[in-house]
Amino acid sequence: MQVTNLLSYWQDDPIVAVVKKNGSILKNLISWLAGWGDKQPDGKIIIRNIPFLLIDDEADNASINVSKEKVSAINGCIRSLLSLFEQSAYVGYTATPFANVFIQILKEENIKGLDISIKDYEFTVGQDLFPKDFIINIPAPSNYIGPAKIFGLPALSSSEVDEEPLPLIRLVHDYDDLGSIIPNEQSLISDSSKRTSLSNVNSFIPDKHKKDDELPVELPASLKYAIKCFILSATARRVRKQIDKHNSMLIHVSRYIVWQDKIATLVDAELKFYQKQIELKSGNLLEDLEIIWKNDFIPTTAKILRDSHLYSDPEISLIAWDEIESEIYNAISKMEVRAVHGDKNLAGLSHHNISPLDYFVSEQQGKFLSVIAVGGDKLSRGLTLEGLTVSYYLRASKMYDTLMQMGRWFGFRPGYVDLCRIFTARDLTGWYKHITIASEEMRRDFDYMFLLKKTPKEFGLKVRTHPGVLKITAANKFRYKKIMYLSYSGALEQTYQFKIEGTRFRRNFDALIDLISDLGNPIDKPLNSYNARQKYVWKGEDNFNAITSFLIKYKVGEEIIDTNKIVDYIVAQSKKGNLTNWTVALINNSTASPENEFQFPGISEKVGLVDRTNISSDPNDYEVAKYNITDHRHELIDLTETEIIDAREQTEDDYKEEGKKDIPDIPSRKRIKWKRSCKCGLLLLYPLNHNCQYIFDDTTTPKTTRRKQISEVPILGIAVSFPENENDEKVEYAVNEQFRKEYEYPEELDQTEDTDGTD
Repeated sequence: MQVTNLLSYWQDDPIVAVVKKNGSILKNLISWLAGWGDKQPDGKIIIRNIPFLLIDDEADNASINVSKEKVSAINGCIRSLLSLFEQSAYVGYTATPFANVFIQILKEENIKGLDISIKDYEFTVGQDLFPKDFIINIPAPSNYIGPAKIFGLPALSSSEVDEEPLPLIRLVHDYDDLGSIIPNEQSLISDSSKRTSLSNVNSFIPDKHKKDDELPVELPASLKYAIKCFILSATARRVRKQIDKHNSMLIHVSRYIVWQDKIATLVDAELKFYQKQIELKSGNLLEDLEIIWKNDFIPTTAKILRDSHLYSDPEISLIAWDEIESEIYNAISKMEVRAVHGDKNLAGLSHHNISPLDYFVSEQQGKFLSVIAVGGDKLSRGLTLEGLTVSYYLRASKMYDTLMQMGRWFGFRPGYVDLCRIFTARDLTGWYKHITIASEEMRRDFDYMFLLKKTPKEFGLKVRTHPGVLKITAANKFRYKKIMYLSYSGALEQTYQFKIEGTRFRRNFDALIDLISDLGNPIDKPLNSYNARQKYVWKGEDNFNAITSFLIKYKVGEEIIDTNKIVDYIVAQSKKGNLTNWTVALINNSTASPENEFQFPGISEKVGLVDRTNISSDPNDYEVAKYNITDHRHELIDLTETEIIDAREQTEDDYKEEGKKDIPDIPSRKRIKWKRSCKCGLLLLYPLNHNCQYIFDDTTTPKTTRRKQISEVPILGIAVSFPENENDEKVEYAVNEQFRKEYEYPEELDQTEDTDGTD
């Protein structure tokens, strides 16, 4: 449940109101408060001499103005509440602030005339809710299981190391021949759990299914396996003396109630089948559970105990199978299945256990739930699933904020993190890894803004985009009159995913040759010792036309890097005398063997091709690991030794202010961009080895790296590094209405009544 917390001082006593974030309720609150206000000559009400603080939980949900024609209901009510008081303040809390940083700061003329009517009063809608004064990171405790611990986090600077994920994710393949899963990249399902109809598996949850599509008639093996993992997790917690504790499993595969009802019915039947086997000591379940325990759970616990740098918890210990076997009946006998959706009417439902998940009331009654919750959006925000151990999640939203909120597995798992499992698709896992990186980069921007003693209003906030279908947030959450303002100040734009197309590779290669011809001779010697082996560097003045000409020819896909918008930005800055002088570097791999060198026209010596491993499982894609084609040192190519020393000293000051002790040898990327003049841009060209390394991966052998030629010419990757420019010329562009339709986001996200059969 989304709530809004209100604290105001009334006479000598404070009044605290906890209010659901609902349009009708908020209007009633405004109307009630208006009775204590003074009526102004223009008919508006204002309350004087009483300070008002509004605390908005889940501030990215419903509070954002999502309407392009007017002010949407909840956003208008919040802004009217703030305008109602002469002294007011707003504080928002959210784990996913992607939408909030895109809120526009409105000009005074855009606010005038924006009123909402409640009963006999008109209330002013004030400034929108952009966090103009401050954004503060609230650090998570060390025992918090957050995105980085679940999905891992690659090093974002040369002074860091990769953060390895906990071994909890199990990939689901709902559309393969067996509907199987691959725990830890190896198949661990017993033969008996694979007995399922191929046609039913293939139609379990079709991509982009609709409410009226044909419903599934049988559960896939992957979901059956997940239910067995839940049985084992709950059992193991009992062995660890966590008896009076809640246990929960989440199944989230569809937003439609009719689908949730059907899946809950199938899961309930499967659970009862398992319970009967344990009660009567019949069937294959006990054998399956033993195999899963020994092949999956014991190795996972052993790895977490062994790799204490990942996570440390003294309550975690190895458990023998005989201890598990003795507690299985006590664990499974209390399990139930609940459908968690918005339909309160049992008519037309097959599964009738739809009572709310109220863990507190259950505790008051001396009962502790062990529940498999089947739902959709009702499980996505606000509701904490106590003792969540197993998640089965196939819901493919394409929005950063929605995906992170749907991932209910984040939280505290004392004494049982090794028993948790997340069953999801490979694509979703990749998306979550990317969002983890984007979130961490945005948090670092917040910290960096604090170091510079700037406010969000003064500091350009950016969010890393995804090289493909994933979008930052809903179009209607960052739309103001369908216009956005683009800045690349302090940005590093780079390619890290390529469609394997010989014709496109050849055209980009030809564009590179044309650019080399336009640039003339490279500089005689490197500008600094960090890049002493980079021989092909051009440093020019007023050469931005050569850069824009190259970027117009270079094609890689707008969803990966939008060269057209970059060109627009460069042209706009050049009119103010900025970004006119560009340094270009063709990166040379000095350690390349002779067979991995290439002769480029216009260059006398062969160039060592850059190796970047292809991690894509799609044979038509080439995807660079960690979404990063660059080397940190390469951003220093255009700086002098003196400039680098200054940047490193600034980096050292930043680290000391943050309380960090390990000062890196290389300046931070942000300080590098601050040292670069606003006139100067940097274009890095990466000739990637067309006989590229790729990860060979199957279920019977460990991952290995092999080579495969995917082009006749080197694959050209690029990175464009922009200087920090606080006064740059923003580029204005319109948001396409098709964007909203394509990603199926409703126009009004804060509707409270929905009768379309979703939850």
